[in-house]
Amino acid sequence: MKNSFEEIHDLIEADYKCSEWAKNCDFKKRMKEFLDEVKEVEVELKNDDLTKLKDEMGDVLWDLIYAIYTGEKEGLFKSEEIFSGVIEKIKRRKPWALEGREVSKEEELKVWKEVKVKEKNGEYDLLR
Repeated sequence: MKNSFEEIHDLIEADYKCSEWAKNCDFKKRMKEFLDEVKEVEVELKNDDLTKLKDEMGDVLWDLIYAIYTGEKEGLFKSEEIFSGVIEKIKRRKPWALEGREVSKEEELKVWKEVKVKEKNGEYDLLR
C-alpha cells in the first residue's frame, strides 16, 4: 500500500505525462504557483476559515512537490538533495529532537542561532 507522499508523487507524474499545460510549465512558473497558493493560505488564516485553510494548505503542498518534481525534470537538482538537505539542517538546528529531550524556548533559540551562525560561516557543507 502506498503512503500519501508516494500517491501524490504518482499523481504528479501522471499529470505531467497527460497535461500539456504541465509539460510547458517550467520551474519558475511552478514556484510562482506555489507562492500564489501561500498567499491564499494567508487569506484563510486571516479569515479563520479552517475548511478553506486546509484546502489551501493542500494546494501549497501539491505545488511545492510539483515544483521540486519540475526542477528535477529540468536538471536543476535532484529531489533527494532537497530532502536530505532539510533533514540534515533540522538535525543540526534541533538536536534535542533526535535525543528525545525537551528544551526551553530559550535553549532552542540559543542553539538555533548558534547553528545558523556556523552555517553562514561555512562550517557545514550545506549542499550535501
